Amino acid sequence: MSTDWKGITGEKTDEDAAKYLHKLYRQGASSTDIAEVIGITDVTLRSLFRQFNLSIKPHGGQYKGFVKLDISEEEYKTMTYEQIAKRYDVSVWTVWNKTKKYRKKIRKKRK
Repeated sequence: MSTDWKGITGEKTDEDAAKYLHKLYRQGASSTDIAEVIGITDVTLRSLFRQFNLSIKPHGGQYKGFVKLDISEEEYKTMTYEQIAKRYDVSVWTVWNKTKKYRKKIRKKRK
């Protein structure tokens, strides 16, 4: 079953409807908010955007996992994770993850 995008938005074509909804999305409305108003799921709305090659924000919130962060070994040794996180405006988890290279590997001896 296909969604009648033209009927939902009042536009002439499905592509025009998608562009209209995408304009709202770019202006700051979330896909969930738009979808709720027109009576569909946000997954369906994002599928419409993909169908017409319209950009979508990464789904899942404020993930900063790809932050380019260079924490020096000196910072690691002299500051707490919380202090480093505050300095770089990232989470403590991000600091922990980015400083793995400085931690010594501890290996238990087998008996």
